[in-house]
Amino acid sequence: MTSTVDPDWLPEEESPIDEPNMQRFEVPLEEELMGIRVLTSIQSISESFSLEQLNSDRDAGYEVIEPVLHVVLSFALDPATIIHLSEPRIVSGCMKLLKMIKNRRGTIFPTSSENGWLCFKLLVIALDLCLVKRYSKLEETMALLKQRFNTRTPPHIMVSARLTHELYAEFDAMQAGKDCDWVFGWSTSPGKPRQTLLLSEPETLDLMSMIWEDRKLYLHAIHSCVVRPGFCGLMFLFFRCLVRMRLQPSANLKILESRFYELAVRYLLVTGKYQSVIIQNMCDVEAKSFLSIGARAPRHVDAEDSRLILTAFIQRLTTGDNPELLRGREPGTMLRLVVFAIDTGAQSLIPRVIQCIVEYGWSLLSRIEGELGKFGELIAAIFQAL
Repeated sequence: MTSTVDPDWLPEEESPIDEPNMQRFEVPLEEELMGIRVLTSIQSISESFSLEQLNSDRDAGYEVIEPVLHVVLSFALDPATIIHLSEPRIVSGCMKLLKMIKNRRGTIFPTSSENGWLCFKLLVIALDLCLVKRYSKLEETMALLKQRFNTRTPPHIMVSARLTHELYAEFDAMQAGKDCDWVFGWSTSPGKPRQTLLLSEPETLDLMSMIWEDRKLYLHAIHSCVVRPGFCGLMFLFFRCLVRMRLQPSANLKILESRFYELAVRYLLVTGKYQSVIIQNMCDVEAKSFLSIGARAPRHVDAEDSRLILTAFIQRLTTGDNPELLRGREPGTMLRLVVFAIDTGAQSLIPRVIQCIVEYGWSLLSRIEGELGKFGELIAAIFQAL
């Protein structure tokens, strides 16, 4: 029986909830039937094409699906239709669609309204649903959605919140030496059912590389949303893939770890309080690789990217939606990117950045007494930034 007491992972009802066109609504039957046909096509791409074929065949199945991606994405807004997206082959199919888009246009994030962005969001939502389902929490989440029928919060936001809550337990399991990779289909674990692959490890690295190459537009796309899509599941996928690579180290492992770290920090710059701790935990593991590779090399793509990074940092520390942020580790982690992303074209933002750094330093003083060792790295980051 579902409890009538709101669980602690539930998003606050008064908080903003994604773009205006991504609020909860009821999908008309005609659009649902169309969307199901599109999902079937996406799943067939998952089964029919390898990444090598996609590199050579730029048009396979793309024209049929591209114009109606928005219809499929609308399934995430209706408690009655979101369950259609909990199919593993959708994740793989979206990955291959993104590869097609990349081959055609050279980028998967042209603008926040383009189909590359829509396909990327569909992949993320389907991944979240599959993970929550494999953690045996989807039925409970769906029941809560029906119970809270009058809320504006769309189902995919609640699924993302549920997944974030589960990932806290996964980090505890990691600390205890337990297997976390069964959920992706990469391993088997005692007491856990064997799962089909969501993405293979090479596909996972290929997806991360596509996002890395578009990191400027990736940040622009998520910064433009009223509320950012939850990427904890996606980042956890990348994170665990890199952890597994350490079992058979390769020459480019540190480069991949450094790139993951930057993508995670870029997301940390714009994500809300519900996901920032999980992202911070991942950053803690990968910090050394980021700092050891080209430590003084610029991390921004161009002046526009620099301005956005600095603006996002300022906004994150001054919006006031998370009073505890200035007492946490996240701003110190953001600074590792910010200090190497200052372009001459963004100098007008430096005084405000310095003010934020000073305010962050003062806010830590009440926590430092008796715990200098614990906060030593943060203090060093602050002094380095100044």
